[in-house]
Amino acid sequence: SLKASHSLNILNLSFHCLTSDGIQAVLTLVKSHKNMQELTLIASTLTKWSREDVLSLSKILEVNKSLHKLRLSGMDCPSEGAAYLADAVRINRDLEYLSLQHNKLKDDSIVTLADSISQNTQVNTLKVGGNCFGTMGTKALAEAFTTNSVLQIVDLCDTPFGYDGTEALSKVLTVNCTLSSLLLEGCELDDHDVLIPSEGLKSNKAL
Repeated sequence: SLKASHSLNILNLSFHCLTSDGIQAVLTLVKSHKNMQELTLIASTLTKWSREDVLSLSKILEVNKSLHKLRLSGMDCPSEGAAYLADAVRINRDLEYLSLQHNKLKDDSIVTLADSISQNTQVNTLKVGGNCFGTMGTKALAEAFTTNSVLQIVDLCDTPFGYDGTEALSKVLTVNCTLSSLLLEGCELDDHDVLIPSEGLKSNKAL
């Protein structure tokens, strides 16, 4: 069985239909495997994660020393739960790849996550596209990107962040020297919006 295996280092449960009981069982499995390096949980339909579910995952991240990639998608996460996850990201010094796409995360959750990213010195890939945040969350992320010196790939696809968000991201491009990929597909940019980041690109040598 999976629980008996001691060599499991990648667990991918894409397009699952887990309830809270199933999620807790998976997290117990992850906790028991000290060498697990990648965890992917992608729900086939939007799944409600309880406060306890996210708290359990957060506690694992706070102490786990082997998990390098975490992908969560289809997680209808309460704001309080998102705050737990953000705290864990702040503490964890081993996670390198964090994907939280399509989880209905709103501006307040992204603001909290951005604060953690600004203090994290390990995550080099951040994917938060397809959520429910806009200008406020994007501006908070942009501010975090100006101080974070390890992020290389950022995915904000399908995020309608508007003029102010575009302007904030443009400023990031003028000061951030490590960001090599900024994904903005489906962000509803018009001609004027596109001209703003082009100014930042003139001084950026990494993208």
